[in-house]
Amino acid sequence: FWRIHEDRGGRLAPLLKWDFFAFLLSAAVFVAMFMYVGPDRSPEDIGAELLWAKALYGFLSFPFIVFRVPLLATLLTHTFQTGFTVHGKCIKVRKHGPPAGEGVRVHPASP
Repeated sequence: FWRIHEDRGGRLAPLLKWDFFAFLLSAAVFVAMFMYVGPDRSPEDIGAELLWAKALYGFLSFPFIVFRVPLLATLLTHTFQTGFTVHGKCIKVRKHGPPAGEGVRVHPASP
C-alpha cells in the first residue's frame, strides 16, 4: 500500500519524525488526562485538558523556530513565498510595492 523510502526527505526528514513524535506524545497526554478525570467532568475540564496538550505540542515544536528566520528558512527549504491573485493564479510575492499588473490583489497563501 505505502512504500517508505528512508533515503528521501533530506535534512527535513528528522524534523518530520520529531513532529510526529511530538503530536503522538501530546495526544497521549490529552487521552491520559481525559481518562484520569473520570466521568464527572465539565466542558471546561475538557477545554483545559486540550489547552495543556496544545501547550505541550507547542513546547515540543521548538526545533522549528529556525524556519521563522527568513534567510535560514530559504536555505533549508529552497522555496520562496507565493500568493494568489483575485483570479486564483499563483504568483511570487514581491517584497516591495504592489504586484505586477493593474488591479491585481494578492492574497498570501500562508503567513
